[in-house]
Amino acid sequence: MQLGADAATARIFGETGEAKVGPFTLRVAPLSHRDNGPWAAIATMARPEQIPPDTWTDALLFANGHSMLSADWGYGLEDNGDAVLVRRLETQQENERLLAAQLGGLLSMCHATREGVLALDAGSHGKGGVR
Repeated sequence: MQLGADAATARIFGETGEAKVGPFTLRVAPLSHRDNGPWAAIATMARPEQIPPDTWTDALLFANGHSMLSADWGYGLEDNGDAVLVRRLETQQENERLLAAQLGGLLSMCHATREGVLALDAGSHGKGGVR
């Protein structure tokens, strides 16, 4: 796994199609019952405790608007408030480098969204709230 994961995480991902990478859970799943795909990459991340649910939802909607311009992906929300970013994979899993690039992009988007909402929250303290 070329995503900064240790060997044990890479082995688990290879066996199960799911791995925990930092604050994110990453998995791949088929979109149909056919053996030859198509597949999706799915990343989930919990709402940071200090971020109110409405701010979290607004941040995900904002990120959705921008992310959908660049690729076939989008955010959704689980019932528990976790964010779910789904991207259709453009290749079958056998192409390791392309798969790693697509998964890396998914994790980068999650990281940017999470860091952005945390920065927004940090900047709002003492300024009358998040705008």
